[in-house]
Amino acid sequence: VLKQRERMALLAKKEALFCPYRPRKSITECVEENGGSFLGSGWDIFHRVNQKDYVEAHLEKRNIPSLGYFKATGINDSKIAEIIEKKERFVVRRNVSSSGDGLWLCRTLDELEKLVFANESLFETCSIAPYWNGSVSVSLNGCINPNGNISLHTLRTQLIGVKELTAKPFGYCGTDFAITKMLSSDLIEECGRLTHHVGQWLREEGFI
Repeated sequence: VLKQRERMALLAKKEALFCPYRPRKSITECVEENGGSFLGSGWDIFHRVNQKDYVEAHLEKRNIPSLGYFKATGINDSKIAEIIEKKERFVVRRNVSSSGDGLWLCRTLDELEKLVFANESLFETCSIAPYWNGSVSVSLNGCINPNGNISLHTLRTQLIGVKELTAKPFGYCGTDFAITKMLSSDLIEECGRLTHHVGQWLREEGFI
């Protein structure tokens, strides 16, 4: 039985086109070394735009608001103290995460201290933001085409943290296509505008 890398090399030599759901460095290197091609973006671009801090910093320069994540210096950071003083919960987010992994909900400094104890590099790799209570997670979908055009696609609502389906507080559980009918036309128009602006930035980054 051939190992995965050997199978990839054989396919690449046969001029196969690769379109991985989530590009990996090892796959990209193997395909490129053997003359293969990608449909879409390879590892270098994907890795760059998968860094949440990097994305938010660049989008904020374009006046596209973020969720307010900030890099804390430690347990006693003044911004954390302000959140706790307001008796609000806060979210700790790893810079690279997906589908609810790398997201934690904290209510007190004690909970944060336990999290830091389990993740020694937490303040180097994570950001913190107030918890948005009662919010709905809407997925904005589009496609950056090779000719540079950006096409918009169906809005959908993400099902997050459904206790019957996941043990993760922010675990992705699926998609609800119908609930978007409850959104106002103004909100749908704003979602389309944001999708287009984000798509323009991604295109400039080389993402297709």
